[in-house]
Amino acid sequence: MTMWRSPDPAWVRWPVAVLAAVAAGWMVFDGARALVAGDYVTWGGELGPWARFVDAIGVPPRSTTMKILFVGYGLGWLAALGGYLRRAPWGRPAMVVAAAGSLWYLVIGTLSSVIQLALLAADAVARRRSLRKPTPAPVPPPRDQ
Repeated sequence: MTMWRSPDPAWVRWPVAVLAAVAAGWMVFDGARALVAGDYVTWGGELGPWARFVDAIGVPPRSTTMKILFVGYGLGWLAALGGYLRRAPWGRPAMVVAAAGSLWYLVIGTLSSVIQLALLAADAVARRRSLRKPTPAPVPPPRDQ
């Protein structure tokens, strides 16, 4: 079984799943709400720091394009989460890509993604190390003399 197909232990799987579900679910909710109601959920009328980032790369944060990207990214991330929880061969790599791809979603999304990536990486390193441990040579049975 390859490293990617090995099931993650519960100490990785459930925190990663919860963090991904909350972040991706929020993106779907907030993007869909913005498409219907006209704007995202804001605090004091201001968008988060992510808005300055996407505006700097040329995507107006309140544009329909950005709202659709929010919904699409969130749905894609939820699909990756489904594959991860079903232990599909593509699930774990998809979760890594989804978490890494949302690092731009400053601040809460970035923090959530960093934690997910750290958990996934820590488990991968631990698994790799356990695969490298030399197995002791079998001790031959004593010979009758």
